[in-house]
Parts: sequence; C-alpha cells; structure tokens
Amino acid sequence: MASGATQAKTLNPQALKRLHLATLITKTGLTSVTNTTIGNWIAAGCPTNADGTLSMIYVLAWLAAERRKKPEKPAASAIEGLRKAQAARAEFELQRRRGDYVLKSDVIEQNRQVGRRIRRRMEMIEKRHGRQVGNDLRAMVDDLCRELKLGKSDE
Repeated sequence: MASGATQAKTLNPQALKRLHLATLITKTGLTSVTNTTIGNWIAAGCPTNADGTLSMIYVLAWLAAERRKKPEKPAASAIEGLRKAQAARAEFELQRRRGDYVLKSDVIEQNRQVGRRIRRRMEMIEKRHGRQVGNDLRAMVDDLCRELKLGKSDE
C-alpha cells in the first residue's frame, strides 16, 4: 500500500451508524432508505444498541416482522380503487341523466334563457300597451327578482 493512502474502514454489521445502514440497504437495490427513514423505524420500535448504533441483523429481522404484521397491499388494490372511482362516476352520470342531479352550468344557462324570454315579452307589452304599463310591469319583476335575490330583471 502506498504511503499516504488510507486503509478502507471496515464496518461492523453489529454496530452500524444510521447513515451506514441506510447506504448499505439502499445499495442492495431492494429499497431506498434514508437517515430519516431509519429514525422513523427507531421511533416505531426498531432495536438499537446501547450506544445508538444498529445491528444490521436485528434491523432486518425487525423489518421482516413488521412486514408480517402489515402485509403490503397488492397493486391490484390500486386498480380496485380506480374501478370503484369509475363506478361511482358512472353512477353519478346515470343519476344526472335521470334528473336526480343537475349541473350548475345547466341551471345558469336555463335561467339566462328564461330571463331573455321575460325581457322580450316585457318589450312586447311596452309596444302593445304603452310605456307606462311596461314600466309598471318591469318594476314588479324587479321587485320579485330582489325578493328572490336574483338581481334586476335586465341583468
């Protein structure tokens, strides 16, 4: 070995620091582990040595035991969730078509159409019966709109 070169540090698998354990587990390619992840494991009951280091053997045994307690949900559960959401949407669409639900945009458009018809008919009344009758009718409609909190009839 050349002088000035340092010897590779040997790690003790029975007494690893968090960062070393995270690096080793991540390098296996099985999963990505961070220092924070190991901190969460410790908070959840992962065993540590008296000096705060971790035994790779005990950590892996603890992880295996934890997995047995909480089996991972298969990917099918995500697909099942998607299917449930699609079924709920289809049910909503069916109820909307039957008239159980009405889209807000449909109600707004329908009210606009009714408002246009009212304005046209009021203009026809003014032409046929004079401006005073039309003005009286417009005032009545405006009062009704205010009472119903719809704004004025010409809006």
